[in-house]
Amino acid sequence: MKFTNFICFNYKISNFSLISISVNISTIKNGIVTMFRKFNLILCFTFGLFCISCTTESIDICDYKNDPISYDCIQGIFDMNCVECHNISGAQKPYLDAGISYQNIVDKDVEWNEYKYIYPEYPYLSHIFLAISNSNLDENWFMPKNRPKLSQDKIDYMEAWINAGAPLN
Repeated sequence: MKFTNFICFNYKISNFSLISISVNISTIKNGIVTMFRKFNLILCFTFGLFCISCTTESIDICDYKNDPISYDCIQGIFDMNCVECHNISGAQKPYLDAGISYQNIVDKDVEWNEYKYIYPEYPYLSHIFLAISNSNLDENWFMPKNRPKLSQDKIDYMEAWINAGAPLN
C-alpha cells in the first residue's frame, strides 16, 4: 500500500463542471507546527513580561509628604524597613510586627538606656526617632542597620506623628 501526502477533494459546481482540489498534507502539518511554535513563543514572551513587571520590592502605602498622620503609615515604614530584623521570631527588640508594634513601642522604656522607644510629643527623646534620623552620632544607634537611610519624608512623617502624641488611628 502506498501512502500519499496529498488529499484530493472533488466538488461539483454545476452539471457540467467539476473542481478538483489537491492539498499537500505535509504543508498543512508544517503550517500547524509553525503556528504552535509562534503561539508558544508569544506565550513565553507574554509570561516573561508578566514576570518582569512583578516585583518583590515593597511598595509604599502612603504619601509621606501629603497624607494625614496615621499609624497605618507608620506601620508601613516599619514593614518596609524594620520588620526584617525586629519581628516576633527575631532577637532584636522592639518587635515591630503589624498588630503588636504599637503596644511594644509607645511610651515603653528602652531596656539599655534612659529613652523610651516612642515618647509621645517628644521625638528627640524617642529612641526610634533618633535611630532613624541619625540624630545621635553613635553609629550603633543608626537604623535601619546596614541599609540605606530612610527618606527625609518618612523621617519627617515619623517626627510629626510623635509630635501629634503618637496616636493609634
